[in-house]
Amino acid sequence: MNNKKILIWGLGKSGISLAKLLIRKGFTVYAGDDKKIPLLNKKIKIVLIKEAEKILKGVDIFSPAPGISPKHRLFIKAQKLKKEILGEIEIASWFLKGKIIAVTGTDGKSTTCAFLHKLLKNAGLEVWLGGNYGKPLADFAEKTKKDDFTILEISSFQGFSLKNFRPNYGFFLNLSDDHLDWHLNLNHYLSAKYKIFQNQTRADFLIINDDNSFARAVSSPAKKYFFSLKNKTADAYLDNETIYAFKEKIFSRSEPKLLGEHNLSNLMASCLLAKILKINNETIRKTIKTFSPLPHRLELARKIKGVKFYNDSKATTPQAMRAAIESFPEQKIILIAGGKDKGSDFKKLKEIIKEKIKAAVLIGKTKNKIKKAWQKATLIFLENSMEKAVKKSFALAKKDEIVLLSPGCSSLDMFANYKERGKKFKKIVKQLK
Repeated sequence: MNNKKILIWGLGKSGISLAKLLIRKGFTVYAGDDKKIPLLNKKIKIVLIKEAEKILKGVDIFSPAPGISPKHRLFIKAQKLKKEILGEIEIASWFLKGKIIAVTGTDGKSTTCAFLHKLLKNAGLEVWLGGNYGKPLADFAEKTKKDDFTILEISSFQGFSLKNFRPNYGFFLNLSDDHLDWHLNLNHYLSAKYKIFQNQTRADFLIINDDNSFARAVSSPAKKYFFSLKNKTADAYLDNETIYAFKEKIFSRSEPKLLGEHNLSNLMASCLLAKILKINNETIRKTIKTFSPLPHRLELARKIKGVKFYNDSKATTPQAMRAAIESFPEQKIILIAGGKDKGSDFKKLKEIIKEKIKAAVLIGKTKNKIKKAWQKATLIFLENSMEKAVKKSFALAKKDEIVLLSPGCSSLDMFANYKERGKKFKKIVKQLK
């Protein structure tokens, strides 16, 4: 493996971590980025895109960052040159010891990974957490030991550039049309997700959402276990406000701090792994009762004059927006939505918007697209900033109603990321009088 030449393109956290790891392992590393390049190890040969196109001919591997689309000129050139195209997860996994738990889906990945991390730690196991959530795998792969568990959140971008990666335990939480701005089409997106589990064997396990047709369609020789909010014949299911796993009562619906049926579904999936790993029910229930929502995921920002403000900035898909709305079955909602378009279809939400949303305050590049999709479903207001949207929503809200930021879109038209968007929302809400 030594003396191999690699071109890493995209120097965010994972690209930098991978470059440093491979330098330690004796690779010749070329690296570059479409944007400004940070200062790095002197042994890393920094190149501009024109040089990169020439260097590509002489390298063994092209490693694109998760944000580098297959439509990118270097990606296309690497494919034409028949170069191995491998992402950071694939390459870093070469140096990983112990068991791998891979979590994917359109929504709910980070919450599930964080919950599993806490659960396994509470059970006394040695656990690492990374991938698309937390640290890049390349940061810690070398430090793992044979009895450790590594939990990896894997996005479709990362799944696309996998080759021999094999998770011992897999989670397929759900899937809907997302990231169609990055992927070539829906089938391309599906194949990137399915790739994550393609190398599993009969010795491995795959936990699947029985309520999602795309998840059910995954092909893997692994032992498959299903969880469902609807189907009582699944391996984990909901019956009379109680969650069962392998026909054993695990917890009641009222126990988790997490809001919404989508989170109930995530917890149900986690219970299956807990039982497979022989973690006792007391540890499972204790973890469920004490686990709090992650920031920017149905996070209560403030209650003022009887109005509760919820920050769900991480909801970057219509499916996540629907899940957030369904988490408040009794209250009237003023919804703040909109952002950068990912090719999503908002028309399919028209019925729930009509039924549940008192008013929608729309921002970002998609505001006119969403307005058109929801015409006559609810009152619609267009605003040009988060500050104006929050103030408008507060003016519309009455006591015991909810103001919900659940954009259903990427943040990249107005903010650096969903975290910055959520922080901005919370800051404005805090200043309301």
